[in-house]
Amino acid sequence: MGKNFIKIFFILFLILISISCFLFFIFSKISKGSIKKFFSGNIRLKKEKFSDVFFKTKQENFKIFFPKFSKEIQLFLHKARPDEVCNYFVEIFLIKGGKSRVFTTKEKIYLSYNGCYDFSDAATNFWLSLTILNEDRIKVEMFVDLSFTGKIEKESFFLAPIKKEKIFSDNKEIVSLKDAKWIGADLFLKLLENKDFENKQRLVFSSDKKKYQCFFSVGDLLIYKDGRWIEGNNYDTKKYSIAKIISFNENSLEIEYWEKDRLGEDKIVILKKNFSETFRIQDQFITDIRIRTKNQISCLLKNRRMVLREKDILLKKDNLWKKISLKNFKENLEEREFFIFDSLEKIGNGIIFKGYYFNKDRTNFYIIKKNIKVRKINNRRKR
Repeated sequence: MGKNFIKIFFILFLILISISCFLFFIFSKISKGSIKKFFSGNIRLKKEKFSDVFFKTKQENFKIFFPKFSKEIQLFLHKARPDEVCNYFVEIFLIKGGKSRVFTTKEKIYLSYNGCYDFSDAATNFWLSLTILNEDRIKVEMFVDLSFTGKIEKESFFLAPIKKEKIFSDNKEIVSLKDAKWIGADLFLKLLENKDFENKQRLVFSSDKKKYQCFFSVGDLLIYKDGRWIEGNNYDTKKYSIAKIISFNENSLEIEYWEKDRLGEDKIVILKKNFSETFRIQDQFITDIRIRTKNQISCLLKNRRMVLREKDILLKKDNLWKKISLKNFKENLEEREFFIFDSLEKIGNGIIFKGYYFNKDRTNFYIIKKNIKVRKINNRRKR
């Protein structure tokens, strides 16, 4: 009995020594001072909240690793659209994996590893955060959740973003924007003291051989909707390609264009249209003016008797003159020469007929004033 007990004890002792040696071998491999290999899903730990384990326990391993990782990525900086909450997006390109994604500075950027780095939609124990210091310098912070020790280690480095050439297709929206004509303010609308257009400039576009115009001020956003550029103040601009009016001076207008669902802006400069054309009117443009009421006259226009009320408009078309209301004219704003009857002014004992003759682009006008002879009617007393 005693001999059997000694044999059992000796066998158990040998088993215990074998297990101890095996465990010592495993832990000595894990605690070595250099990282030879990363694992992706091969090591499973109890209470491990991430599926991938990249790093071993010692902090110095992480410090040895991070300078190498800075050579594994490239950064590209993209200016965000004006309707975004951030000013810039950062595009990260993983060199070995050949993949890229775009992030904001508020996002956690999770990475996985399986022979090469890749972006992970699920949380891992290795992530990045970005801080844009300026357009030439970005701070990259790396975080590692060392599950063996329950600590999160952090290191950082700096990279200069690479300038990426912007390639834009010549689609209809950008072609029409580049071909637009900047013709300045609308003097007619200013004359009417329309506050909505007081500080507005105009761009003239062509769509399906038809011209249309869009009013703008510095800082306005235009959207491309239904084949036309229009003011975007009343729309959800994120659904459209947009153009922002950056600035203008006496000679040129600067616009930044963003295509829908594409990164980066395209800068467009439009030169102001010079109006060398001159237009003249004859002194006898309107003759034989007769007062009918306090705001209504009759007159001869090319031997044709017409009745005009204040703010009526005469539109020139094929050398003929057509009378239209101010409301209809403002809705169409055709590119034609026109005359507007402004008012009757009483000066002393006389009355002045006043109107404005505009060129077709409404960038110039003549003031027409004529004295109206008031016919005196002598009432004879009955004797």
